[in-house]
Amino acid sequence: MRRTLQFPLSGGGEITVEVDDEVAGVGRAGRVSETVERAAMTFDEAMASVRRAAEATAAQFRQLANRPDTVELGFGVKLTAVAGAVIARTEGEAQLTVHLTWRNGEDGRE
Repeated sequence: MRRTLQFPLSGGGEITVEVDDEVAGVGRAGRVSETVERAAMTFDEAMASVRRAAEATAAQFRQLANRPDTVELGFGVKLTAVAGAVIARTEGEAQLTVHLTWRNGEDGRE
């Protein structure tokens, strides 16, 4: 069952997202359009954990002896009322996609 979750924005206003129930088998009575819940934190606070994960991951690639010219990170993000934003799983595993690019030769040296 899905429900609607409202995250306040730190600068004012709010963002509304549709989320899956967090506990299997537990649902609220009523139609989905009538079930709107306020999140425990702002959207900005929820996304901060994903930002920190991206920064930590990027820092690892900046430490390579032959640093890539570009690093592209991809996260699947799931929003929940209690935990905020979490890295979503795919078939039981956390999802993180990394693409590294060297422009001048295979090892990045000119």
